[in-house]
Amino acid sequence: MKKSEKTEEINLKYEKWLIAFKLNTLVYYSAWGADSTDDRNDKLWIDDQQRILLTEDSTKSIDAIISKALPAFDAENLTNWALEHKVNKSSFKDSALTNFDNLIRKVDIIRYDNLHKISPKVASDVVNFINLFGDYTYQTKDDFLLKIHSNPSVRIFWEFMYDAYFWTIPPEELKERQEELLRGYDAGQCKEALQEMIRVFISRFFIISPAN
Repeated sequence: MKKSEKTEEINLKYEKWLIAFKLNTLVYYSAWGADSTDDRNDKLWIDDQQRILLTEDSTKSIDAIISKALPAFDAENLTNWALEHKVNKSSFKDSALTNFDNLIRKVDIIRYDNLHKISPKVASDVVNFINLFGDYTYQTKDDFLLKIHSNPSVRIFWEFMYDAYFWTIPPEELKERQEELLRGYDAGQCKEALQEMIRVFISRFFIISPAN
């Protein structure tokens, strides 16, 4: 079995993944996955202050989780996941990456007044971030985050993109559904809310250093 296949086998076994964020041209690593102690809800690696824990390379994330020096969701399984990757000497070159440098630019220039013109790639990037933000929101139970995440126009944007690119809906039904969704949609409100979501999410980053 190839090392990359073994890496994914470990991920699937524990339902945990190493994820990466690119910000200001630098890449940081963290962990995300299902919490077996909490109805398999998806969670991020955060500390007691609800900061999103990041390291500057993948091995530091694995080592930090193994050390148990920091809080962790589904702690036993997350630690075992990290230990197996340590033994496997897993490579994380293909870690799921959220490129905030690109995402910020895309969210700034999207034609919110014409959702039909948004490409599948841009739709996928924005929807994936909304989902990740949602995982963090429900994990922290933060009322401020919940208010942003539940913004009516953001929810319409999310539904519109899922209908257009991720679900299989007959053309006539899709047209009717999109027309119905857009009746409650505010383009300016959607843009402002998405920009705020990105700002708040990034503000919760905490980079672990050897001194932490």
